[in-house]
Amino acid sequence: MPQTRLDFTSPKAEPLNRVFGEAIVKYIDILGRRGCNRTAIEFNKLLLSFDPQRDPFGVLLRIDYQAIRAKEYSLLESFIR
Repeated sequence: MPQTRLDFTSPKAEPLNRVFGEAIVKYIDILGRRGCNRTAIEFNKLLLSFDPQRDPFGVLLRIDYQAIRAKEYSLLESFIR
């Protein structure tokens, strides 16, 4: 499975990387307001996969909320452990 890492925070980073990440965050918020919580979780996973060490967009702060709203309790359990 190919893995992609995007640099969002360093001064040498491509500016469009940051714009791309912010657009995904806004889309996640829109999905949550529309009740598409499972899709929002998948986009959270995508955004977290780009930079899991630093988590520049705070995915870890919202993925648990989305998991509870989507009734994906097994994901929440595996995420906590």
